[in-house]
Amino acid sequence: MMAEADDTPVVCDTCQVLMIRLDGLLACVDLNSVERTHSLVAMQAMPGCAPHVAGIMNYAGSSLVVIDLAIRLGLPSSPYTLDTVIMICTHGGQRIGVIVPDIIGVQDLHEQDRQLTREFARYGAAFRASAHTDLGLALLLDAAWLTQAELYPLAA
Repeated sequence: MMAEADDTPVVCDTCQVLMIRLDGLLACVDLNSVERTHSLVAMQAMPGCAPHVAGIMNYAGSSLVVIDLAIRLGLPSSPYTLDTVIMICTHGGQRIGVIVPDIIGVQDLHEQDRQLTREFARYGAAFRASAHTDLGLALLLDAAWLTQAELYPLAA
């Protein structure tokens, strides 16, 4: 925190988010949770995994699980092309690759622009809040939910 001339603390209530679009859904993720983005790379399939697991990839000499965010959210997935982006997300010591069809850019998100935070928190949902952005209403992805993706479907 910084202090103004009258020593009143100023709270930083702004974060930067990476704006993404999935099948018409506008979403964003806190940039502090995004390690990097890069183009689609060769992935090894993982038979028997949950439908949203696209495979594993080599990331800096380590195996990294890659999920398709659209499928994880119950949306239709787009075909993968050379322009498909993998976003490397980290949270709480966990790291995961996330396929996102369309990255729009980076934007500042102010505290007053976040809404429904308590409602989303009650259910452990994929989202932390709704957000009023320059591009319209978006959903703020929860990095903890994103990095804890289940690899295998539940037994029936």
